[in-house]
Amino acid sequence: MIIPVLEDGRIVLILQTRYIDQRQSLEFPCGGKKEGQSPLDVAKIELYQETGWIADDFMKIGSFQALNGLVDDECHVFLAKVVEQKEQQLEDTEDIEVLYRRPDEIDEMIKKNDIWDGQTMAAWSMARHIFFEEKPVAKATALGTLQNIFDDFIGS
Repeated sequence: MIIPVLEDGRIVLILQTRYIDQRQSLEFPCGGKKEGQSPLDVAKIELYQETGWIADDFMKIGSFQALNGLVDDECHVFLAKVVEQKEQQLEDTEDIEVLYRRPDEIDEMIKKNDIWDGQTMAAWSMARHIFFEEKPVAKATALGTLQNIFDDFIGS
């Protein structure tokens, strides 16, 4: 799963229909790993396919098992600094809209249950502090640059 961040601090989300529930879901881009692929390989591919965005900097912030009592499916979470957008490369079965939100808007969408995807909420819980905590070098807010966020996070 990728949390893509623009230079202005907004975060890239996708809106797609989840057919099991027959409703639209706001999520961070993500996808499954095929044989021989690393989690970072998948992050780069899925980011580009689902959003059209290309990132020049990825930072793994953690991983988790979403349903460890039912399946062995580890989710790796990356923060990505996106720099260039091209055309989405969607699969035939995908209909995805790209949206942009500030970190505080993501918090509000979770509170209002507009974001109901468990993996997205888990990934956000791992990354949220990066955007809101005071840091010695720079305050990582929606108004700060991702480079400052990266510099701060790596330096701590």
